[in-house]
Amino acid sequence: MKLIRQIGIGQSKYYDWKKRYGKENNHNAKENKRGWLLDWEKEAIVKYAEKHLGEGYRRLTYMMLDEDVVAVSPSSVYRVY
Repeated sequence: MKLIRQIGIGQSKYYDWKKRYGKENNHNAKENKRGWLLDWEKEAIVKYAEKHLGEGYRRLTYMMLDEDVVAVSPSSVYRVY
């Protein structure tokens, strides 16, 4: 109990950590999330952005939508580009 008070965490959190000690961190999903970009989508964004260097990420997003290149959100384009 002294240790828990010294490091400033709750007792249940301490025992959760102790139970997980030495185990590998695992993701809680077995397959990709619905919102994650696929590799081909990332490649399409990069290639399109390289052809249109002067454009911002929001404008690129809507240009790609209009030309049926890829349909992603502006924040996804920002993260990839």
